[in-house]
Amino acid sequence: MLTHLSRATSVEEAREALTGFTTIGQNWVVVDVEGTIGWFPYNRLPYRPFADMGEYAPFRPLPGDGSAEWVGTIPLEELPQLLSTSGYVATANNDMTGHLDDGDPTNDCPGVVLQSQAAAGYRQERIQSELQTGFGEHTVDTMLALVGDVHSAIGEQLTPALVQAATEGADDLTAGGQAILAALEAWAYTCPTGLDGFRVDSPLASSASELAEARGCAAFHATIDYLRGLLWNDEVEAYGLSRSPNLQLLVFSLAQPDALAAGDIYWDDVRTDATETKAQLVAAAMNAAAARLQTLLGADPAEWVWGRVHTVSPAADLFSMIGVTDYDGPRYANDGGLFTVDVANPRMGGNYDHRAGASTRFVCEAPASGVRCTFQLPGGQVDDRQSPHFADLLERYVVNEPTPIVFDVRAVEAVETLTLR
Repeated sequence: MLTHLSRATSVEEAREALTGFTTIGQNWVVVDVEGTIGWFPYNRLPYRPFADMGEYAPFRPLPGDGSAEWVGTIPLEELPQLLSTSGYVATANNDMTGHLDDGDPTNDCPGVVLQSQAAAGYRQERIQSELQTGFGEHTVDTMLALVGDVHSAIGEQLTPALVQAATEGADDLTAGGQAILAALEAWAYTCPTGLDGFRVDSPLASSASELAEARGCAAFHATIDYLRGLLWNDEVEAYGLSRSPNLQLLVFSLAQPDALAAGDIYWDDVRTDATETKAQLVAAAMNAAAARLQTLLGADPAEWVWGRVHTVSPAADLFSMIGVTDYDGPRYANDGGLFTVDVANPRMGGNYDHRAGASTRFVCEAPASGVRCTFQLPGGQVDDRQSPHFADLLERYVVNEPTPIVFDVRAVEAVETLTLR
């Protein structure tokens, strides 16, 4: 099948070749010289006629008595896919079909359940917006900027509501809470590290605007971290819920309360006789956020920059899984944040480091002179901590610096030979 794919001369021929790749669950994106782009996430997925009966959710344990059996597979032509002549295709782990809009993936297309959960659409929306901006004028440089984009779309959506509520509850703000509010008021919704270097102990950046952005990003993530608990922990406790709501409840309560079926009711603590307000809870969250950043970074709000806490480090998986960190790499400051295009979701409820990101950033162009590509990988070239190549690619990765892919051995600058006996 790979031979057929390599010989394809059009998107349609490539699609035919890809019908043989139905066991690895990959997103295939192909383009031909006519400018047609094809997106084919082909896989053999089971047809589940029992799913639309409302009795069994196919993503939960099912009975083995024959009442929840698969009946063949969904035809490949019925899977989400796209042939585009618009100049671009964009996906980002988002809902591919709209079946999750109402929270029930089983009620839109009988027997066809493709996703039970998906990422929030912030990344995909941001990618589409940036692709449409300056359309037809994009270059390798603009694509490199896009895969490393750290604009916080969720921050842009929620921060005005946070600022308004905190202003209304200003009497409840501590000095630290006021510093959080000031940082959010000055924030333009990007998430740089605020450091002059990729190490956590690097000096602060010399750019005042970058420092303001790094403080705003830290203030935002710490605030919503505490606010989500204040918003729904009372309901979780009072009603004995087995799990907490997802972040969408906070998003709707802040930005679109009219879209909630129950209305704008979640700010009140159901465990008390008093009626708590949005302004009170937002102020309390900012006070708690300030106290947390003080614990992590010290009393001076000028030091509350994102890169000091939003870190990543290479882990030796087998050892790290059992708590042995001796073989892990050093911590690096990293930019990005919750739902940014450059994947860097922080661990909330902790120190705001992140454990998962883009497995690669890959950009190619295909001029008449030949294909040229770059990559960025979060790792090193050798597994020897004493080697300068142990984390050299990761150090480039955290600052979004691309490395050219060499297609011609004559272009290789240096070769190391390792002889094993």
